Amino acid sequence: MTLKYSETFYSAQGEGQYVGIPSLWMRFFLCNLQCNGFGQKDPTNPDTYELPYQTIDIADITNVFDLPVFDKGCDSSYTWSKKYKHLITDKTVDEACNELTAHLPHGKFIHPATGQEVHMVFTGGEPMIKQTQPGMMSILDEFGKRNNMPNYVTVETNGTRPIEDDFA
Repeated sequence: MTLKYSETFYSAQGEGQYVGIPSLWMRFFLCNLQCNGFGQKDPTNPDTYELPYQTIDIADITNVFDLPVFDKGCDSSYTWSKKYKHLITDKTVDEACNELTAHLPHGKFIHPATGQEVHMVFTGGEPMIKQTQPGMMSILDEFGKRNNMPNYVTVETNGTRPIEDDFA
């Protein structure tokens, strides 16, 4: 199985009930929404939308970390817009888990000295897209085989996709 994702990174959770918690992130590619109304002067009038993700010149962009943060429309449009397909990472589960592990301090979800736990966060795009759900489970299975299972897993979803049988 190969996984299509935009980026992986380690940072403190910035919103919700886990604000400040060290977290390991995997941002999957694909989304069923576009959310072009975010940040717009009149979000009810698509005729007035400014969409910088559509107009930016990406000819020299080879990494999502080189993109600006878009202040209008979806701030992570690079996770679903066809324009950014050349930035997709396509790796096996084993390769992706190696990449994720490399972001972890000491390579573990639990700090060996302090016991501080790192949360695993799947985001997107939309991580609950049907094609992505088995990938999340495969990543967790692989971490289990490596005896490095996160105790806390968050799936940041827009809530529009059903949970598939093989995910439940």
